[in-house]
Amino acid sequence: PDTMIVATTDRLLRYQVGGRLSVILNEIPWDPIFPNSIAADDDGRIFLGMRGGVAKVEKAVFGYRAYWLSPPANTP
Repeated sequence: PDTMIVATTDRLLRYQVGGRLSVILNEIPWDPIFPNSIAADDDGRIFLGMRGGVAKVEKAVFGYRAYWLSPPANTP
């Protein structure tokens, strides 16, 4: 693959062969439920497995947007 998606505790990044690094999402408060698995589909959607939930990231009008597919672990 020529692209790798990297999730940190507060950002989602795209690394491309040749050293180009770009920010997909910035300043996301994922620290207590940090992402631990990532998958992407052929349509460009990114899925992040986290403690107690799954987030879907997809292209929006301006950049990308994250949606919860299941509630975070600390939600009643």
